[in-house]
Amino acid sequence: MKNTLTIILIILVGLLGLTVFGGYRVWRGVGDLSFANLVNYFGGAAKIEIDQDMKEKLKEEARDLEDRIYNEATEHNPEGDLIPDEWDDKLKKKIKEEAKERLLEKGKEATEEAVDDEMNKIIKEDEN
Repeated sequence: MKNTLTIILIILVGLLGLTVFGGYRVWRGVGDLSFANLVNYFGGAAKIEIDQDMKEKLKEEARDLEDRIYNEATEHNPEGDLIPDEWDDKLKKKIKEEAKERLLEKGKEATEEAVDDEMNKIIKEDEN
């Protein structure tokens, strides 16, 4: 009985020591041991303090990045171009094929100029 109580006491002291050590580690990491801070600490919601100079620098970098993205996008997809380039190409190819088929059905030669004219007719038909 005495040995059992000694073992239980050693286990309790060990657990108490682990609890104190864990609390100390949390206190060092969080600083303030309020309940809300502990919940944020263990929940992974951390707050990063940034001084005003760093905030301004980050905002400036974000604006530069936004400008670069805009410039890149307008270079590869000019203003007024409402659909991505590969869609444009697919549509043009389908219209060109239809124009060639119409010309061949009419018994005409499918020259580049004739195909362009027929494509314009198809587009105008679609607009009406």
